[in-house]
Amino acid sequence: MTVVPRAKPFRFGVARGARGEFKPICTIGMIRDGGIFVSPAKLANARWTYGLTPRYLLDRETDLVTVDERPKLHYHQSGIASVTLTGTSLERRHLRLNPITEIRRSAVISVVANRIWDLPTDPKGARNGDLMSLERLWPQVVGLTLSVVTVTDEQAARLHLFDASAFGLIPGDRRSFLVSLAGFGHHAVLVGRFRLDMEPWPEPITSITVGATPWSPEGPQRGDRALALFTEGLRNPIFNLAVEDDVPSVESLPGLPDATVGNFTWAERIRLRAEQDEAGRRARETSMIFGRGARFPSV
Repeated sequence: MTVVPRAKPFRFGVARGARGEFKPICTIGMIRDGGIFVSPAKLANARWTYGLTPRYLLDRETDLVTVDERPKLHYHQSGIASVTLTGTSLERRHLRLNPITEIRRSAVISVVANRIWDLPTDPKGARNGDLMSLERLWPQVVGLTLSVVTVTDEQAARLHLFDASAFGLIPGDRRSFLVSLAGFGHHAVLVGRFRLDMEPWPEPITSITVGATPWSPEGPQRGDRALALFTEGLRNPIFNLAVEDDVPSVESLPGLPDATVGNFTWAERIRLRAEQDEAGRRARETSMIFGRGARFPSV
């Protein structure tokens, strides 16, 4: 079967009320080389800042540029993350990360929108192909994690990932969606998982942050820096710290009970992430010490 890549980008956002008032957060699409791009939604009178930042300690040194136009963040198949603007040459900022073809199971991009009620409403409503969360009340914050998960031929057949229509919400999991990457030559899927936070935040401005912030429950990522694109005026870019629930295994994708997304608070995420990183570090140290083929000195 010839697989047709999903070439048309789609929007992700939040809808509310009987009329389905729709507020886009970002546009997600695929690049011809098999990479991924994310463009934040347009905000009234907003300028945009982009550049390299630490993933965790945001009071450390940063390398940022501010522009009037609204760029996109690209995660190329080669692993190069960059910020671009069609028709305009931007001051270059890029980050070398793991190539998509080498990723087995990893979060790759984070999107966080703050003060959802204040985001612009699309007067024409949602378009065909848009993905959204339908809510009774506007949330304070929406965090989205985009992950790449490699699949085998058998798993791809079971999930119908060789179909051109392999795109949409995951059955049984109202917080996740899936896009097949098979049409771009990858035996992999792009999985989006989002969470909502209704609690007030101290950050006073309406904002969107898009960041290349890879993290995997299976091992370390390259470096400790991120490439961020965010609304000017934020004190720091806001990243959706992925934890293991956000980066699904292939077995959980069809909508089995363990595919539900834990709605952790940001404080709980920081604690869980620290615990999982520490557990992963210990496991890697153990595997290095007692790994197959290890040779020990005689005593």
